[in-house]
Amino acid sequence: MEYERRKIPVIIGIIPLFIMFWLGFIIWWSLMYNLFFEGRNIEGLAIGYILPSAYSVAAYIASRNAGRVTHIAHFITFATVSLAYAAIMVSLRYSIPAEDAGPFVGTAFIAAVMSLMQYPMAGLQDYFKYRTPLFIAGVIFMPLFIYFASMLPSIYQRYLGLLLAQGLDPRHAAHEARHMQALEVFSLFPIGMTGFWASAAWLASRRTQGVYVPGLEIKPFMPFRPDLILPGGVLFVKGVIMMGVGLLIAIHAIPKMPIWNWWGFALAFWGIITLIPLRGMYKMVKGRRRRMLGDVRAFGYRALFFRELMLFIGLLILLYGFLNAFTGNAPFTVIGVSPEWNAFVQNPPAGWLGVGALTLAFLLLVIVRGWYKTRLPEGAEKTSQLFLKQLLLWLGTLSLIESYVHLFWVPAIRLDEENPYGFMAFFPDKNPIGFSVGLALFIAGSILILVLRPIALRNEFATTLSVFVGMLADAPEELRYKIMKMRVAALARLPFEQRVKHVKGMIDGLNALPDEKRDHVMKTQLLVISELSPDDRIAMLKAMDQALFFAT
Repeated sequence: MEYERRKIPVIIGIIPLFIMFWLGFIIWWSLMYNLFFEGRNIEGLAIGYILPSAYSVAAYIASRNAGRVTHIAHFITFATVSLAYAAIMVSLRYSIPAEDAGPFVGTAFIAAVMSLMQYPMAGLQDYFKYRTPLFIAGVIFMPLFIYFASMLPSIYQRYLGLLLAQGLDPRHAAHEARHMQALEVFSLFPIGMTGFWASAAWLASRRTQGVYVPGLEIKPFMPFRPDLILPGGVLFVKGVIMMGVGLLIAIHAIPKMPIWNWWGFALAFWGIITLIPLRGMYKMVKGRRRRMLGDVRAFGYRALFFRELMLFIGLLILLYGFLNAFTGNAPFTVIGVSPEWNAFVQNPPAGWLGVGALTLAFLLLVIVRGWYKTRLPEGAEKTSQLFLKQLLLWLGTLSLIESYVHLFWVPAIRLDEENPYGFMAFFPDKNPIGFSVGLALFIAGSILILVLRPIALRNEFATTLSVFVGMLADAPEELRYKIMKMRVAALARLPFEQRVKHVKGMIDGLNALPDEKRDHVMKTQLLVISELSPDDRIAMLKAMDQALFFAT
């Protein structure tokens, strides 16, 4: 390496970042909750968007200026805005509206992710090269959950308190409060979802991924690069959430909107962890990295089965957690436990329909999609192939959502909610605003999965190839030769079109390196190619010629 970069020790970096984010999120949530509870909706909405927006703008401006202090300008902005929010709370005599530890646990989980995703592992000098402003903006808008966690229950509690004070029966008061809350948040909810959607959509941009920077490897050829797994994962998870909540809103015969439970979110968080970092790292280490080096263990359906099973399990956790969160229940206390939330007790045909939909989801997500992916040339898929892969994902997810609606006998399909069928149905004539809002959210979520996620996955793969070349350049000569030999041998066995795509990606990475490092890699590459069999050498040279032709 050219020089040893100074790294911030973990104890000085991650722990203070975690504390800052955690306290900031608690203050952010508390201030919004109190404002919405008092009916100051415009102010609550502004508070919700100012924090992530200011943070994103600060990161963008700092990325355009040199200096060590500017590289932490977004962190300073977060702390400053949080202190301002705290000062507003004190001046208005607001308190933290927590009834139990749920908000503290939920925000702690979010703060932990924020800290890990943005911690400067390779130091501050090249921080914005490996944590781009667009990536940082996408990360900081992920906690927009907190906006919904403050707005939905506070408005409901405001109306519930007024109705109970009038002497209404608690059950009747709760029913009326949900109706009144829905009418008020029909505008606030989509405004929040707009930022939620946009902050996922821009992750499909190529500018989300950074360039290769030394110092991010956990072990040789295993970098800690969230930008290589987060975009596709976030687009999928947010798409699922918007599809699910959109359907829950659209199928009501009377206006109803979600409320909130922090413990439901805490469970859903582990579904997110399973779907994005755990499955993403497994895909990178056990899948893509091995395939790039020709490891036979990474090929075939057996290699994909566990990864697709992780997808299915992660979705089960995610959907059950958010079903609890958006219905205001703590997990494993009501939904699926109480007879009122069990279709086999209330309406057995709906329960069996749920079982059928659950089985179909497993077949589509794990069996059919896993088999189909073994037929695709990684990195050289046609647009139609990428779309079909996402369509199977979308259909499987939709089937899983439908299974939960019926298995858990959600209120929207009950007779007392004016649904005469006892199954999932739509009532655009009875509830036009709910149907319209729900349909818009469902379509927006579908776009994230079907249209934008394939673009993000292509960008992730292209950057992975580029980063791989950078790691080759910085590896010791003996290790570089060993890895290059494995990589070239794997390339020589690929179909021609796929080989060209991979070689072009590596050439792009090579061109981004300084001259000295590029010479190291090219010298090793020429040596390895010279040692190939005549057939493999011709195959590689043809692919290199074709890749260079496309690059010019």
